Amino acid sequence: MLLTRSKELREFRNSGELSDICVIVGNTEFHLHKFPLFLNSEFFRALCRCGMMDENTVTLPQFPGGAKTFALIADYCYGLEIDINSRNVVELRCAAEFLQITSLGRDTSTALSKILPRQPASVVDILSSACQLGEIANQTSILPLCFDAVIILMKKDKISENILEVLLELPIEWFVALIIGARDAGIAVPKIIRLAGKYIETMVVEYQISIKEYLEHRRHDEGEACTSVEDLGDIMDAILLELPKTTSLSDVVDSELLCLLYRVAVQLRCKCESMLLTAISNNLCAIPCEILVTMPTSDVVSIVEHGVHNNIISPTMLCKTIDGYLWERTKQKHITLEEFDAVVRAIPKSYRPQHDSILLIAEVLFSSTKISEEMKLKTLDLVDTYKLHEETLRLVSERNVIPSTFIVSSALAVSFRLRNELTEVKAKLAEKDHDIREVHSSISDVIQGQWEYNDVTLNVTPKDASNARVQFAKVLALNTSKELSMEHQVYDGKLTLCVRSRGTSTQSCGTSSKTFLFDPFNEQLLEITRSKHDNPMVGEHYEKKKHTSSYWPFTDIKS
Repeated sequence: MLLTRSKELREFRNSGELSDICVIVGNTEFHLHKFPLFLNSEFFRALCRCGMMDENTVTLPQFPGGAKTFALIADYCYGLEIDINSRNVVELRCAAEFLQITSLGRDTSTALSKILPRQPASVVDILSSACQLGEIANQTSILPLCFDAVIILMKKDKISENILEVLLELPIEWFVALIIGARDAGIAVPKIIRLAGKYIETMVVEYQISIKEYLEHRRHDEGEACTSVEDLGDIMDAILLELPKTTSLSDVVDSELLCLLYRVAVQLRCKCESMLLTAISNNLCAIPCEILVTMPTSDVVSIVEHGVHNNIISPTMLCKTIDGYLWERTKQKHITLEEFDAVVRAIPKSYRPQHDSILLIAEVLFSSTKISEEMKLKTLDLVDTYKLHEETLRLVSERNVIPSTFIVSSALAVSFRLRNELTEVKAKLAEKDHDIREVHSSISDVIQGQWEYNDVTLNVTPKDASNARVQFAKVLALNTSKELSMEHQVYDGKLTLCVRSRGTSTQSCGTSSKTFLFDPFNEQLLEITRSKHDNPMVGEHYEKKKHTSSYWPFTDIKS
């Protein structure tokens, strides 16, 4: 009976016999029957109740999936079995939403939850279809299910090029939802940043011409607008502000792109400006000079000041990078005195171990610019003359570009510095000599005397201790080979203090010459022997029979 009824419905569906309603989708007319449609669709029931049908004709101008999808919907309403797969599930789900067919919405959601885990690659077809349908797809459960599948693939590092291509084409609101989902799911930060960076890079390529014109020619005081660039600013804010707080953009975003994004953020006053500023400050020393010189001077100054204020950049590397930047701009004759002044002042004078490079750059700048002596001297206030070197002063004095008054004052400062350095060296040598004498004076008390091991006694009298160079060594004997192993505590010297002595024994009538190493850490004399390969080895350990005084001169070190 059911087969017969199903067959009859199929015949009515296919033939349109006794049709009492015409549904027009695009250029296709469907001659159907009201009852199956009203039975399944709240949309058609509402049309009937409100009397909105004109002569039993309904036109659906923007139907999800078009006539092909509506044909499947009609079959479904007539009770016919339809194939729900990855290529049509999105259209059917959106059509069910459009026509308010609850049962079909439930069936398509169930199908999606089965398709995605079994066929991960199907997310390409599903998301592509969703992008084509737009907002109506966003009103369904399609996107959360797809994003869950993508996040699982991200965890497994199985995002293929096809999937990535589709993700980069998502509307910004959808992409942000994916980023938030990945972040909340605990996806590794670098993976999220790489994906976000590629998305923004795709947008930059799309708006490349507009961005270039905007940054090079826009007159901000005239209030000119550039919709595409402003859209990019909104995209940057939407994505970057949702990234994890531990995000380090400089690790995964190309330097050139990072600089471009920062310039856009500054001009548009984007909320993500501070985030980009930190990223570019972190990466400043890795940015190629040819990219850095294309940035506005004010941006470079902001980057340097941010790095200095937050101790982000090594002073040495910062000075090296900025000196290279200044050299390049000076050679290009593309920097004014005001810009030179602003960039140099952004770095504290104390950061620079030497100021020779600043003086030499200023010299080149002066030689290519007509400038008064007064202005030269004002600019040279940036130079710490105390940190100049004699050779640099000799070179600039020969070229007659730097004012002679500056050279004279600098020479005096250098002389003063050298005199102070010489005085400091003398003081350190005197202090060192005093310490050495204290150590040497204690050596004879330390070493001389009797040392014992079992019934063997050593009578030690060192040679002239005042002329000894001392290197103390903690000697460890390896259990297996007894080869010599030393942990050194060096004190001004290059020769280990060794003593030679003649040992006497109650069991021996003769004497023998031996070498011993003094180990102050364990208060022992160690007999040094030789292996058959002539390698030094540790022999017996002799203990001092009686200490007459403390040998260790350092009060802050405990043995």
